[in-house]
Amino acid sequence: MISAAVTVIVFLVWLRRARIGGVLTDGTSAMPADRAGDIQPREFMPLRTLADALIVLLASTIGLTGAERIFVSQRDLTWEIGTHTQPLVVLSVISAAATVVVFLVWFRRARINAEHLGWRQRRARGWAFWGWVVPIVNLWIPFQIMGDIWRAGVPPAQRSGTAWLPVSWWVCWLLTAPPLWIRIGSLPRSAADGLTHGWLSFVFFALAGLALITIVRTVSNGPVGIPDPMTNGNPF
Repeated sequence: MISAAVTVIVFLVWLRRARIGGVLTDGTSAMPADRAGDIQPREFMPLRTLADALIVLLASTIGLTGAERIFVSQRDLTWEIGTHTQPLVVLSVISAAATVVVFLVWFRRARINAEHLGWRQRRARGWAFWGWVVPIVNLWIPFQIMGDIWRAGVPPAQRSGTAWLPVSWWVCWLLTAPPLWIRIGSLPRSAADGLTHGWLSFVFFALAGLALITIVRTVSNGPVGIPDPMTNGNPF
């Protein structure tokens, strides 16, 4: 957990510096007024159906991962996968893989829609994918993109404050699996230590998943997910 705390501290220091420098709170980060709302029908990417599927997959992945963790903890503190747990593990892997694919599609679509809602998006569209796979920068770029998407969907008066839900999601995600170069010095010394690390990792994984479910639902039911809320009813 010490290594995980180091990861979070680094992220929070960056977050504070970004706020002081005006990157996250300065009104000049917003898109010029003459471009706000200038969304073309062909550029709008539907989110709501995709979001429903993503929420189901996220909930399934959390549940399957928790069930797998319970089975593992009952096998004399070893990490062996018995024949009776293999189907559960296979389902967990399939669910996680499907969740990743659907989330990346949703993430890119939300990033595209957010361009036209009056808040400047700091990263190009391609970073919605590459931000997750490029080492080092994957510690903050996905959070930046999600923060910009979130702010694009809230009223202008609320955009200058800290986006606490995306912050909570990202902190929990970092605590789920700190980067390898941070974890090397704190590998479990015994099976019991490994089990403890596994449960703590799952708790943060579940919290990150629940926060992401809330973000996906809120964004998809708001201006980012609905081209014209005035003609589509109350998005909330």
